[in-house]
Amino acid sequence: MRAISLTLLLLAAVACTTAEDMPEDIAANNADEMEGSLMERLTKLMGDLDELSQKYRRYKGYHPSFRGALNGVRYLVFKYERTYDEAKEVCQGYGGTLADIKSEAIHNFVEGLVRKVDPHKSYWIGLNDMATEGTWAWSRGETVSDCGYTNWAPGQPDNFLWSQDCGRMWDWANFKWDDANCADKYHFVCQIGRRMTNRC
Repeated sequence: MRAISLTLLLLAAVACTTAEDMPEDIAANNADEMEGSLMERLTKLMGDLDELSQKYRRYKGYHPSFRGALNGVRYLVFKYERTYDEAKEVCQGYGGTLADIKSEAIHNFVEGLVRKVDPHKSYWIGLNDMATEGTWAWSRGETVSDCGYTNWAPGQPDNFLWSQDCGRMWDWANFKWDDANCADKYHFVCQIGRRMTNRC
């Protein structure tokens, strides 16, 4: 944070020095334009700094408990209990999404990671039916049926009390999938990388 502030001050000083080094007639003609331009730049930089500060405050406490990579995709397992939307936001802060478990190989790999973190907790994954009730889709929009791989726990999804729209790896069902209330709080798994779409 301090480094960003110092960088902004240095940029402002360089801009002012450049204006002072100009010939007097050019400087006089362009003074108003330069001042306006510098103020615009400074305002934008201050806005960018504020945005970075907010992101830093929001994510500074989130460190993955475990990580691993499969086929060019990094998976981060977080041992913080968050709602589905909060977990999704943390993943986005890391430049990724909640994990899309689109194949048995990915499921087995991610299951191995979560078991190392805490085998007695459930984990949010990038599965939900918020767009269309009953049509389960991954973070990037592919439906489960498009991918041809499912791993639902017996009797799931059941949309219990018509309030379960988010998917988790359910510890009570040997980490098979379950639909849960999106406001419930669970650990979560993010995926990050150039190939994070994990195409079906």
